[in-house]
Amino acid sequence: MDRIFEKEIMEVLYKFQKGYTERNLENVDAYTEELFTKDADLRVMGTSPGEICLGFEETKELIEGDWKYWGDVSCDLNNPIIMNLNEDIALIALKGSVKIDFKFDSEKLESQKEFIFEQIDFENLDSSELKNKTVLLNWMLTQWGIGYSEKNEQFIPLRVTGLLKKHEGKWKFKQMKFSVSSLNVPDYLFDRSADDSKAKEQLKNFQQNCYGETAEIKGLLSTLQNHWNENDFNGTDMFNKIFDKDNSLLICPDGNIVTQKEEFIDKLNNMKGVWNEINLDTESSVINTENNTGWALTLGTVKTKISREKLLQSLLNESKNILESKGDVKQKHLTILRHISSVFMIENLGEDFEIPVRIETVFSKDNSWKIKYIQISYGYEWIYEHRTEKLNLWGK
Repeated sequence: MDRIFEKEIMEVLYKFQKGYTERNLENVDAYTEELFTKDADLRVMGTSPGEICLGFEETKELIEGDWKYWGDVSCDLNNPIIMNLNEDIALIALKGSVKIDFKFDSEKLESQKEFIFEQIDFENLDSSELKNKTVLLNWMLTQWGIGYSEKNEQFIPLRVTGLLKKHEGKWKFKQMKFSVSSLNVPDYLFDRSADDSKAKEQLKNFQQNCYGETAEIKGLLSTLQNHWNENDFNGTDMFNKIFDKDNSLLICPDGNIVTQKEEFIDKLNNMKGVWNEINLDTESSVINTENNTGWALTLGTVKTKISREKLLQSLLNESKNILESKGDVKQKHLTILRHISSVFMIENLGEDFEIPVRIETVFSKDNSWKIKYIQISYGYEWIYEHRTEKLNLWGK
C-alpha cells in the first residue's frame, strides 16, 4: 500500500476517533465539516433499524446525538482495513466497541411507561393478537424492568465502515455505517412495518442524488439475491460469478472481517445455512458510481427457520452453561430470564420468520461490475444490559 495514501487515511481515522473520545459538543460543526463531504449524496447509517441520515445536516445531528447520549466509542486504529479503490476513493473498516455505563434507574423506567402503553393496546384484539401483545410486553419488561442498582459497565462490539473521497487534497467520508456485532436475533421482531416503510420512502426520495451506472448496480444486487435463493446454492460459484476476486471484503453479522477467498466462501456457505432466503429492496437502494467504483446502501430481509425443539434446546443448553459458569448468581439468573423472554418472542413468530437487515456494498468495474465489499447486518433498536448476549440459536 502506498505510504502517503495510508498516512492520509490514518490522519482522518485519528481525527474521527478523537472526536468520539472527547465528545465536545462545541466542536460538532467543525468536526462534521472537516471529516464529511457536503456532497448531496452523503449518507450515514446508524445502529438502529431505521437510523438513516441523509445529507450533511442529518449527519451532523447523528454525531451530536452520539456524543450526547451514546457511550465511549473506541476503534482499533492499529489494525484497520484500508483499501485504495482508485486514486481518489478509499474504503475503510474498523473494529471497535462502545462502552455503556448501565445503572437501574426507576425514573428512567417510569419515562418509558408511555412508550410501553403505546405498544400495548388491547382494544378489539383477537386471541392471537392478544398473545402477541403479551409476549411483547413480557419481553420489554424483562429487558428494561430488571437490572442491577449499582453501576454496570459493558462494552458493546461495534464495526465502523466508510467510503472516503479525496477532494481538493482532503479525504472526507461520503458514506459511513455503524453496526453492532452479534449472532443474536435482533430486538425488533414485533411489527414495525410503518417504520420500515418510512425508511424506504426516505431512501427513494434521496435517489435524486444518485448518479452513474445505477441500473447496472441494481442488476448486480438482483443477481446476488437470485444466486442466494437458489436451492442448490454454492458459495464458490457465487463468489466466482459476482465478487471481485482481487481482495474482496466481507463483514459478517457477528463482526468477523474476512478478506481471504477460501474463508470468504466458507462464510457465504455458513450464512446460507442460517438465512435460507434473502430479499433486497433494490427499488429503494441509494447507489452511486464514479470512476469504475460504486457504493450503495440497501434495506432488505432475510428468512430463517428455527424449529421449536431446537429453539428450546438452545435455551436450556445455554441456561445450563450460564448456571455452571463463574460469576454473580443474580446476574446469571437475570441473563437466563432475558434469554427466556427473547426465545418466547421468537417462538411466537413460528418456525419460519423474516429478519430486517441493512446491506452496505462497494463495487468495482473491470469490464463488468463486481462486488468488492459487502456487509449484511441487523439493526438494534435499544441498548440495555447485556445487549449482545450470544444465545446462538442456529448453532453456526
